[in-house]
Amino acid sequence: MMNDISRARFRSVPLALFFLGATMAVAGAGDALPVMLTVGSVSEVHTRPGDSATVTIRLKVMRGYHVNANPAANDLYIPLEIVFADTSFAVVGRPLYPKGKTWRLKDSDENLLVYGGAVKIIVPLAIPKNVQPGEYALYGTVDYQACDDAVCFMPQSRAVSVKVLVER
Repeated sequence: MMNDISRARFRSVPLALFFLGATMAVAGAGDALPVMLTVGSVSEVHTRPGDSATVTIRLKVMRGYHVNANPAANDLYIPLEIVFADTSFAVVGRPLYPKGKTWRLKDSDENLLVYGGAVKIIVPLAIPKNVQPGEYALYGTVDYQACDDAVCFMPQSRAVSVKVLVER
């Protein structure tokens, strides 16, 4: 026979499991997250000292997911962003992001700006005149927050690298 304390504990177990599941969905559930975005091709750059060039980065947002555009619909949302580490061989310009598409979460009345499917981002580079010819690498990340129809997941990052060949 259950006493009042046992009944209260028993009733709180399903509620605790519900909140645990919801927290895991929002928090990202560690390594259990499905792949929501992949880095496809990244162009190799051939340039000369004193010249400019562009890097093309192609991403794929997996079916059933979207990521916030850059810029996002408002400051509360985390936009997709390409960030490169500082280098002495190149000046990285501001990435040129595509225009986001209007989209709405299920049971929401707020419009979001998002990317889905194939996404192409162009990043301008300037190579200083004093850079010696050679092969260089530019390292960075694609930072994003993916959502499905009902919930947004913890922000994630994917590594990206660019081979830069500075020729004579």
